[in-house]
Amino acid sequence: MAVYVPTFTLTPELADALGSPIGVPVSAPDEDPVTMLWEVFDAIGPASGDETVMLAGSPSDLEPRAVLAHLIASGVTGQPSSLLAASSHMGPAAILAALKDLDRPATAGIVDRTRQSPVAPPHPELSIALRTGEPRIAEITACSTRASLTFDRWADLASSAGDDRFVETALQTEATILLDELLKEAGRSKQDLAGVIISTSHRLRTSALAARWEVREVVQPRASPHGAAAVLRESLRRLAEAGVGATLAVLDLGWGVSGAVLTAGRDVARAAASTEPGTTGTYDYREWTTAILDTDSTGPWTSPQELRRDAPLLLGRAGYKCLACQSVGFPSSHVCERCGKSTVISETLARTGTVFTHTIDHLYDGSKAIQMVVLDMDGGGRFYSQAAKDVGPALGVGDRAGLVLRLVHRSGDLPHYFWKVKHGTDG
Repeated sequence: MAVYVPTFTLTPELADALGSPIGVPVSAPDEDPVTMLWEVFDAIGPASGDETVMLAGSPSDLEPRAVLAHLIASGVTGQPSSLLAASSHMGPAAILAALKDLDRPATAGIVDRTRQSPVAPPHPELSIALRTGEPRIAEITACSTRASLTFDRWADLASSAGDDRFVETALQTEATILLDELLKEAGRSKQDLAGVIISTSHRLRTSALAARWEVREVVQPRASPHGAAAVLRESLRRLAEAGVGATLAVLDLGWGVSGAVLTAGRDVARAAASTEPGTTGTYDYREWTTAILDTDSTGPWTSPQELRRDAPLLLGRAGYKCLACQSVGFPSSHVCERCGKSTVISETLARTGTVFTHTIDHLYDGSKAIQMVVLDMDGGGRFYSQAAKDVGPALGVGDRAGLVLRLVHRSGDLPHYFWKVKHGTDG
């Protein structure tokens, strides 16, 4: 598994105005669901052999095959045997059930990034990648579902408090039946459970649920209505705290119930090893409104023809190596820039290097100055690009840095991605 938590937040003044807790993680201005999925696929590493790739969670401006194309072109995953695109309404338990039922290894990338209005408090944004195979972190020991006409989308309905309580009671009843079925399939009892994690769009009385189900605790993570990544992360963290061999139930409540039982494996401690990153940037009200409404369209427009021709080479960091003078250059060329000879072969640039020089550009972006960086790449070649928005302290000459995939602009109603520079990235 791999988890990515963005390092931007709202300013304390904006958080207070929106009624949001201080420090809720949100993605940087040059991040979106595609780059957040890229982060976890990069962290979990390429799979060996044929596998299925599942993409789930918050909707993106790109269709699933386009997301996969960017992941492949940038080298963080290979060509899978199949692509499974899950609905953004698919809950965490349903995702676990789908992974359990696949007859081949799979890697699932799930992202939480739902932004509805610049005046609404943001939900925590993060992404997670899970890879099936030997159950070293956890085993999905049971899964089941019960569909019914019992909704939980109260925020979208003009219902009275009495209706709310009726729906909550109905969901509790269905969840009680499903929990018994799950434990029977897993060969466990309620006393064996370290806890129950629930996912629903309305805050429930978890202490009352724990008493009704006779379990140690019921936890409802703070997440967006479709926050499968946050719920899965919290589930694995709680399982890690309980220790090897512990069991935990995950329930999705709404239009019935879906559920899964997880049993902790020998490497479950890895699920709790990740720490919350520090803050590298904040949004004020104007910047947050721009990010929500997507009004920033700076940058040249690239046609689909140019994108098809150039993007695979640029995202693939396709350079050249001269056999005559041994120099490495970027981008690819038929002639060596140093000696002028045509004895060149293809060479893929590394993703790590050392800052050679840098400057501050006050004209490229009308809102904030951008640091432009030249990297001397490990293995040769120089790479010129912007510093990532979430880079934190400015990069200096001699700093170790690496390349991460980030959004460059959205001109022409087409998101454009390219490599940006960030501190100490082990690419």
